[in-house]
Amino acid sequence: MLMMRICGIQTGRCGRVAILSLLGAASVALAADPAVKLPGPGSQWKMEIDAKRREKKAESAEDGPVRPVQLQVSMDANGVEERVLSFSDGSRQTAYSLNGMVYQAIPGTQEVLALAGSGLHAPDPGEWRVAGFPGTAWIQKKYLVGREELNGIPCSRYHRPAVVEEGGIFEPELNAWIREPERVPVRVQVGTSVYDFSPVTRFTGSVSVPPAVLKKVQALERQNAALRRLSEREKNGGR
Repeated sequence: MLMMRICGIQTGRCGRVAILSLLGAASVALAADPAVKLPGPGSQWKMEIDAKRREKKAESAEDGPVRPVQLQVSMDANGVEERVLSFSDGSRQTAYSLNGMVYQAIPGTQEVLALAGSGLHAPDPGEWRVAGFPGTAWIQKKYLVGREELNGIPCSRYHRPAVVEEGGIFEPELNAWIREPERVPVRVQVGTSVYDFSPVTRFTGSVSVPPAVLKKVQALERQNAALRRLSEREKNGGR
């Protein structure tokens, strides 16, 4: 259930990695002619999560569960991408995308997860690790309701009402403001959760991949090379 997934990403520290991994298991299919344009190499952007809600809680000095507060994304000229998800307690999780794979170091361990990028649904609200803007998979022309300015920015406005899917699965109301003509999100609202996006700007630096991640990359490359050799031998009758 989408609402349950969104609530799940906002739970406390315990089980956070497992929850975030689970969130990538479901997503609305992308349109053949997407209304949202994905950023390319040499770009960077940020996404603030429920910023106004956090401001209100700070004013009232209320403590709550640990929640994600910001996603920062940088992709260098070689297409290597770094995604940093920051939490309300100051902790962070980082994922790297290169060669069609996603690598995520597990906090407090020496373990590195290696995930096939094609198996993760980037625009799903809970999936922050791979290329794409979270919460945008549902945006299609049939949900376009008109043109509207948001914070002085000309946008295309998209809306999908809340629905109950087969089996009683509840999908919350969805709203999006897409900057025109760039076709990048300014804001996405999924139920009560609000995602505010910065403009996509130029990134001239390089992404520094940690040694543990590079070691995992090299191990997978050796494994894949061995599998290719085995496949070639089988094609040649074992020779």
